[in-house]
Amino acid sequence: MRTPSFSILSFVRHMLSRHKKWYTLSVIISIVWAIETSLTPYVLKYIIDKMRDFQGEASALTSYIMIPVVVYIGLWLIRPLYFRLWDYKDLYLQTYIRRDVTMYMFDYLLGHSHDYFQNHFAGSLQNKIDDLNNGTIKIIKQIAEESIGAFLMVLIAIGTLTVSHPLFGGILALWVILFTAIFFTFLRKIMGDAETFSKARNEHVGNLMDSLTNMSNIRLFSRQKYEHDRMLGMVENTSHKDRKMQWALIKVKIVWDVTIFVMMVSMMCSLIFMYSKGQVTIGDFSLVIMITISVFQFLWWYLREVNEALREFGKCKQALTILNTRQEVVDKPNAHSLQVTQGAITFENVTFGYANKKGKQIFKHKNVRINPGEKVGLVGFSGGGKTSFVNLILRLFDIQEGKITIDGQDISTVTQQSLREQIAMLPQDTSLFHRSLMENIRYGNPLASDETVIEVSKRAFCHEFIETLPEKYDTLVGERGTKLSGGQRQRIAVARAILKDAPILILDEATSALDSVTEDYLQKSLTELMKGRTTIVIAHRLSTLANMDRILVFEKGKIIEEGTHDQLLIKNGTYKRMWSMQAGGFMPHDASLA
Repeated sequence: MRTPSFSILSFVRHMLSRHKKWYTLSVIISIVWAIETSLTPYVLKYIIDKMRDFQGEASALTSYIMIPVVVYIGLWLIRPLYFRLWDYKDLYLQTYIRRDVTMYMFDYLLGHSHDYFQNHFAGSLQNKIDDLNNGTIKIIKQIAEESIGAFLMVLIAIGTLTVSHPLFGGILALWVILFTAIFFTFLRKIMGDAETFSKARNEHVGNLMDSLTNMSNIRLFSRQKYEHDRMLGMVENTSHKDRKMQWALIKVKIVWDVTIFVMMVSMMCSLIFMYSKGQVTIGDFSLVIMITISVFQFLWWYLREVNEALREFGKCKQALTILNTRQEVVDKPNAHSLQVTQGAITFENVTFGYANKKGKQIFKHKNVRINPGEKVGLVGFSGGGKTSFVNLILRLFDIQEGKITIDGQDISTVTQQSLREQIAMLPQDTSLFHRSLMENIRYGNPLASDETVIEVSKRAFCHEFIETLPEKYDTLVGERGTKLSGGQRQRIAVARAILKDAPILILDEATSALDSVTEDYLQKSLTELMKGRTTIVIAHRLSTLANMDRILVFEKGKIIEEGTHDQLLIKNGTYKRMWSMQAGGFMPHDASLA
């Protein structure tokens, strides 16, 4: 997906362009409403004047004013009809817009890089999607739809008043211009305050979600007071910015109140004076008062609603940063599907550094070849480049120079989906969806039958504990799988990888959370799984690498040693030193301990 460049209004237009039929209906309804609202007072004025001028018998009055009365009743009759038609339109248009905004944002988020999600709170992203959803609906309703009706209503009202009495039509027109000018004078201030408030709100919502996600850490370190004070500071900052925005709205409303009062008093005094001079009729009096009050009430209501919509501008502007942020890892326009026939992986002169590390390079002109079906272990102290190595194979990040190929195909020229479909990854930190165990395991192959899921669960040694649960495979695992132990989550991840049945397998401490007995059983399943597959294993427990075809020793992005377990022990180098340092099969993570 290419990087869009949306302003708030262009995004709204983009969403509306998908539903022109419903938007056209809303425009038609707005036009009918504007005509009915503006003409009803004129028809009433006509009836009053007709009654005043009637000179015949009282019994003939009904037939004399029948036509304008029928028109007046007819205008009132169509009012509930177009209101209910408006509700019917909203029933579809608003739900479609919510669906489209959510899916557009979600699909674009899926295309963001691994680095993007490492630098943004999940809660804040969710909040922005909600904000854009609500804001888009509000802006469409108040600006894209009702503005048309508002403009026509005021225009027809002024025209009607001008036809009846040009002086009052001119006065109303000047007041509307003044009223609108005051509104736009405050507009930039209100929008700026709304954006500042929205930014603060997103920050505290993101931090709130972060605290809730890490509730166990808060308890273990007894930091309830610290988290309370931290959150209170953020909430108070948000409240301060909200009050600042609200005060700007109150000030503009005060100005509006004063202008409306002055205008109403002026109109009333002028009408009384002119009526005493015989310059206006009772009908004129009624028409001017009714139209003026209608315009006052409507503009007051409408601009209050527009104010609310403008508050959404700030939220939407913050939310659109998701869409207006360039996706760092994207498929090329002519990207094709990866075809894995053997599973050979090659790094050719690869140079890579993380963008947030100010140009510091992890790899520089790295050349590595992993042969088809080869089982390769990666070892080294933390920060050596092991995880970066496998992340680049998965294309979670793009390299700066060189190329990475699988079976001779440059992974930058294939689709990301086809690349990752060919790789089964078992991460050290297993995360599960808050869904049933059956759904979590089947995630490896959505087309797998229940019987197949149960079979791979047995091979991953998780069937037994699943059967002890009250709802067995229908058990919900909690957010990120928190209802399960670390070992249980890892076994579920192993089952999911077995079910995926990909030709390339990457294990990142895949058995680190298992007890020794279960690990021994599971190693047999993993050994079976590795057969015929190109396998990369990251391990701190070096004993798990004893049967690897080759072991690569990483240090500061460089491969300083390579060979089999026995060959590396004979070399008496870094690997031998790490092996000797192991206590209970583990090695220290800090290179300073070497």
